[in-house]
Amino acid sequence: MTGRNDRRTTATVASALRLLQLRSVQVSVCLISLIVTVVLYAQKNEKPIYSDTITATKTIGKTMYSRKDLWREDNQSVHSDISSTKIILSYTPARWFDEWVGTKWNTTNVFRTCPVSNCVLTQDRTMLNVADAVLFRLNDLGTCRTKFKQGQVWVLFEHESPNYAHKSLKKCNNNLVNWTLTYRRDSDFMLVHGQFPQHDTGYNVSGMYQLLRSKSKTAVGFISHCKAPSKRDEFVRKLRSYGVDIDIYGKCGNLTCGGGKDTKWKGVWNVTSGHKDNCFDVLDSQYKFYLSLENSLCKDYVTEKSLHLVLRHQIVPIIRDGANRSLYHPPHSYVDTKDFKSIKSLAKYIKYLSENFDEYLQFFNWRKQYSVETVSGVLQSVFCDMCNRMHNQHRYKRLYNNVKHFYEKSHGRETNKHICRNRLI
Repeated sequence: MTGRNDRRTTATVASALRLLQLRSVQVSVCLISLIVTVVLYAQKNEKPIYSDTITATKTIGKTMYSRKDLWREDNQSVHSDISSTKIILSYTPARWFDEWVGTKWNTTNVFRTCPVSNCVLTQDRTMLNVADAVLFRLNDLGTCRTKFKQGQVWVLFEHESPNYAHKSLKKCNNNLVNWTLTYRRDSDFMLVHGQFPQHDTGYNVSGMYQLLRSKSKTAVGFISHCKAPSKRDEFVRKLRSYGVDIDIYGKCGNLTCGGGKDTKWKGVWNVTSGHKDNCFDVLDSQYKFYLSLENSLCKDYVTEKSLHLVLRHQIVPIIRDGANRSLYHPPHSYVDTKDFKSIKSLAKYIKYLSENFDEYLQFFNWRKQYSVETVSGVLQSVFCDMCNRMHNQHRYKRLYNNVKHFYEKSHGRETNKHICRNRLI
């Protein structure tokens, strides 16, 4: 009897142990499931960390914010949803950019008309440790820098050519720049001097007949930066030697015009409405051609010399740069020096157009279908795009492992070749 009871007791204990083991397994499964859920949730809500292996290959009212409004007490900006305000800091804004922003610093007003408008633009450097994005010029990267918080986006914001803008660039700032805002067409945001919307403008070429007919001089240029890398001084001398009549205003010529150095940039960028540079009145009244000669012949490097500054006037630009001109201008609105085998053949064509008015007149037909807009519209579009990307950073992850290489080298079929060339034609 005792043995039978012992066997029952043993069986009961074994059953209890099996039940306990089963429950332990169930508990373990539950714990593992809970841990997995927590990890997945944390990853979903984690701030983006930019990969160091991705390289560049390409293309409301006046709401004021106090400093307390712009960040939380723990100095951590909200990143997780579109309702948060993204702070974009321009570390060293150029004069023309400051002019464009005007009274809109530290407000959402720059982004007021954007599809995503919850961004603030500031130039207050004390906000460097809380800004969601920081815009640096190349010279700003002449000092080794460190990102102040996880997920902070650095943007290279540069409009100068590599011949002038990279002298103090430090290698220690590689693998820190996420986006680029430059004149390069393979930048994340492209900065170009003006644009040409296509529409019926009502332009009457015949109405301009008398003005264009009255022009008595051939070509003019405004040049004060002499001995530039592009050798444009020598180019002008050669063109003159083949009989082209050319007047040069500025330090590189013998003609002068008012305006002064302190206000010259306003005429160049023309980012505010109402500014008028009377120096350029001669373009409409006297000259047939304007010499749009860049100081550097670099890939994609195009400035106001052939875009909004010139084509707002009744004149034909003769363009000398390193860009594919058809990507920028309306058709048949310019003469490109790259289309000629020699300066002599170019001079012959200029003299031909000067003497054949009907042929010269054809260079104004584009004005019937295109209007000229300044860089202001370009900047507005760029910063609308930037605000949108700041609220969707997970879609635009990028890191430049060599900023100097990006800014100086070709990334197409001629990989690793310097993008600037020196030539006479």
